[in-house]
Amino acid sequence: MISWLCFRCGVVWILLAMCMQAGLTPVQSQEILPPAEAPREDSFGPRPDTSSLVTLRFVTEGDYPPFNYFDEDGQIIGFNADIARAICRELEITCEIAVTSWDTMASTLKSGDADAAIASIAINPKSLADLDFTDGYYDTPARFVSKVGAEIESVTPEGLDGKSVAVVEGTAHEAYLRDFFEDVEIKTYKTPEEARAALVAGDAELLFADVVSLMFWVNGQASGGCCQLLPGGYNEARYFGQGVGIAVARDNQALKEILNYGIAKVRASPRYEEIFLRYFPSNFY
Repeated sequence: MISWLCFRCGVVWILLAMCMQAGLTPVQSQEILPPAEAPREDSFGPRPDTSSLVTLRFVTEGDYPPFNYFDEDGQIIGFNADIARAICRELEITCEIAVTSWDTMASTLKSGDADAAIASIAINPKSLADLDFTDGYYDTPARFVSKVGAEIESVTPEGLDGKSVAVVEGTAHEAYLRDFFEDVEIKTYKTPEEARAALVAGDAELLFADVVSLMFWVNGQASGGCCQLLPGGYNEARYFGQGVGIAVARDNQALKEILNYGIAKVRASPRYEEIFLRYFPSNFY
């Protein structure tokens, strides 16, 4: 498995974060849906020439619900698949979505056996070394979770002063806390499960992690209804990456421009929110 393809594995940005200059402040987004701001209709520019593109061939991976997975009829569905189909619809191009393994995804693009990969691939230095990427079509900010009923004045460094926060050690989330939340008590754990258990048991007052894992835990049976997502998400690119984009071969600038146009059109339409809320119980921010 190629590690840079595995967005779900939580690519560690701690080394990059340690190199940052002092004096930065946390970037907390208040937007309704990711990424940061949907483009305006008048910002797309001219429609790119798609006359040579009869079919847009996507590849994805088949076992990462709710982003990409097989339904009971054996059809590939999920957030990524629906975004791909929405892009094709906006471009008025036939869409094909094939399933491949992580370790062959890059080579499939480079060989020309597929045009693009839409599989929750994080845009970061490792992935950019092999492939090119479109603009991001979603990101996963970091968020805080507390016990239901906890008294939190504000989700800011000042508002959390003195609070104990569980976080997985060696992650970008730990680095972010240490750089921007200097007055919280940081409690590190080896796994996400241990960090969540610490919050449930009262060993920590808060939990800090990526919103996707937190969202499904908080809204799932495993949490027992104990906890709540606090408002606001942190998506500083220097810690958490540049979001998730569609991967293309490095020499395919024309396709990248076509896909960027399609992404912009989808995000500016009601279709994006419809797809998002189909697969996620609440917004990312």
